Amino acid sequence: MRRIIAVIAGILCACTLAAAPAASAQASTRPLPKTQTAGTVTSWGGRGGSWSYDWQTRPSRINFELGPYGPDIFATNLHWQYYTNSSAYATNVHFSEQAGLLSTTATIYLYDVFYRPGPGLNFGYIRVKWVQHGKHYSWLVWINSRGQWMWSGF
Repeated sequence: MRRIIAVIAGILCACTLAAAPAASAQASTRPLPKTQTAGTVTSWGGRGGSWSYDWQTRPSRINFELGPYGPDIFATNLHWQYYTNSSAYATNVHFSEQAGLLSTTATIYLYDVFYRPGPGLNFGYIRVKWVQHGKHYSWLVWINSRGQWMWSGF
């Protein structure tokens, strides 16, 4: 009788352990939001971003191509502290512009997740914060209806 109970207990234990990884695998398969990495304005003739391409999860680089409105700005070497289904935060980001007038370390916050056919879940806003020559700066960019980054200025 003890042997039968031990066998039944072993089977129940094995079934429980086999079901646990399946449950955790389901939770981890939910897609993370993507970020537009290609740029902004396309009216100047550049490629810029769109809803069709250049969307990545946990990108290592984001280009803000400002076209005739200013120099191209790059956020490179993104070190993600967290990247969740609702927000993301990267530190020690190299934030620079093409002409070399701005080159500093920044933090980047991504938030406001929404769904759009094409990229699927994506972040709608990026806030970049940095300090240069003792002065604190903050720059807000957001996705417009064409899938391109727009900005509020420096």
